[in-house]
Amino acid sequence: MALGFALTGCGPVPSEQGEATDPRALDATPDIARAVEIFAEITARWHPEAIRMCREQAAAKPEAPMPRAMMALATAQQPNRAARCCWEAVRRRGNGSAFTRGLIDALQEYFDVRQQPELVDARYTEAPPQERLDALRRQLKSLATRGARVYSATERALLQGLIGWDPGGAANLQAGAKPALANWRERLRSFNAYLAETGAIPPEVPGYRRVVQQILDLQADAATRASRPSLSRGDDDLRLARIPRHPDESDVIAGERPGGQRVGSDAWMPQVATGFELPSGLGGTRVFTPRSDQPTLVVFFLGFGCAHCVAQLRDLDPKAAAFREAGIEVLSIGTDSYQQVLAAQQAAMENDVDPLHFDVLCDPEGATFKQWGAWDTLTDEALHGTFLVDADGRVLWRDISERPFEQADWLLGECQRLLNAWR
Repeated sequence: MALGFALTGCGPVPSEQGEATDPRALDATPDIARAVEIFAEITARWHPEAIRMCREQAAAKPEAPMPRAMMALATAQQPNRAARCCWEAVRRRGNGSAFTRGLIDALQEYFDVRQQPELVDARYTEAPPQERLDALRRQLKSLATRGARVYSATERALLQGLIGWDPGGAANLQAGAKPALANWRERLRSFNAYLAETGAIPPEVPGYRRVVQQILDLQADAATRASRPSLSRGDDDLRLARIPRHPDESDVIAGERPGGQRVGSDAWMPQVATGFELPSGLGGTRVFTPRSDQPTLVVFFLGFGCAHCVAQLRDLDPKAAAFREAGIEVLSIGTDSYQQVLAAQQAAMENDVDPLHFDVLCDPEGATFKQWGAWDTLTDEALHGTFLVDADGRVLWRDISERPFEQADWLLGECQRLLNAWR
């Protein structure tokens, strides 16, 4: 366990007046204990797992505020997303205990959320400044003092953890000591176990590339090490070359995974994509079969009514020819119906706008979005997704987010690099 506090405390949650909360409360002590477990994942830098746990808890209790509050903490490095999650917690504030209401009030001040944030909101492009983090800690300390005698042990443990929370902090590997080769290998196997369980790719685990670099460096003898390129470059080794990159990947190394040991392989193995059959905007249906000997860039978007999606497709469209020249087909899947796609095409022609030069498939029910993981179970809505599938059906790269991936030039180079490494 990454945090040094016990998951204790059962029974009804005391209120600020010392009286037990209604036992039907949506954030009774067992749910607070779950929040402590989620926070342990956050502090160990296992944000994808923390997000998954938040979604699971939110699905079980849709009106409970705590899963949304924890989701805001788990996505703190994505300010826009964190603000939206915090707002969802604020909307449900009245369903919480006195403890939860106090916590949500503190987070509302920290994320500075007064109304529903936009999907892409200029107010939330940067993480909250240090002054607001200091103010959050003061507010949480005050909350802990006021509730010292009435909060459960689990609530007090969560508060103490939050007071010491560092959104950008690095996880400890061995209390400052330099880990040995065996420790790095153990960490990598833990990382690979998580990737195998979830279908995530290495950049989604903070510090994945650095761990592989450390292993290779320690394995090399002194002469080889002196002749190697610096660790920051690293693609001189096939094992490094096969690791996907992402513009937003973190260099901080994730800590030990809370909640038990999971052991995986020594190397990441991409998962095979799921096939589908969907109506095509060009008419008829389109069947996608993995292992079709054709690398494919699959782009999930939220329909032509989403201005950011349209901007992404317009950015990608001029590069479609370059992707094809590189042997990569571009395929898009939207949430619009066939009729809506036809209407969008007609509107484009009437406005003398060139049509898209790649196929647009229709998935209004979101079945393929869900199969490929481009679906937010917290809000029950589609997410943007971009996937590179190689000729053997392996998912070599992906980006799943509330925001579309709009760096087509960078992505083309990364696709070519990965396809060459995995050839």
